[in-house]
Order: sequence, then structure tokens, then C-alpha cells
Amino acid sequence: MHEARDRCLLVLMFRHGLLTRAGIDMPEVGIYDSPDPNAFATGPTANSSLVAVSTGLLNMMHSEQISAVLGWCWRARNSGVS
Repeated sequence: MHEARDRCLLVLMFRHGLLTRAGIDMPEVGIYDSPDPNAFATGPTANSSLVAVSTGLLNMMHSEQISAVLGWCWRARNSGVS
């Protein structure tokens, strides 16, 4: 799980730069143990939110792919798409 967590943190550090430039706080991050590839973002506001990522997703994808998934989750969360 440590390798998956480290990969997720690397991607999130990149995303943090994008969020900071947009004036949005870094979301809380959760990694949960599941073989299924999954990720989601939730929370009441953009500046009070959580991004959760499964170990299955982190182990199956490269950093660029993870970044794209997290970006989609974040955009969907902030635009009301489910």
C-alpha cells in the first residue's frame, strides 16, 4: 500500500499547484484498500472536500492516468456531475 500511497501523493502534489493557482484549498485525501479501481470527490464546498482513491486504482494506473481521474473527480464534484 505504501507504493500506491506514494504515487497518489506525487500526483496530488502536482494537483496542489493547480489548485493553489485557482485559489482552492487542497482537499483532504483518503486512500482505501480495495482491489476495484475507484475514486471520488465529495464535500459541501470546493474548499471543504475529500478525494478518496482505492489502492486498486493506484496500483493499476500510471501517474498521468491517476492525475486525469482525480481531475475528473474534482471537476465533477465542483460542477454537480455524478
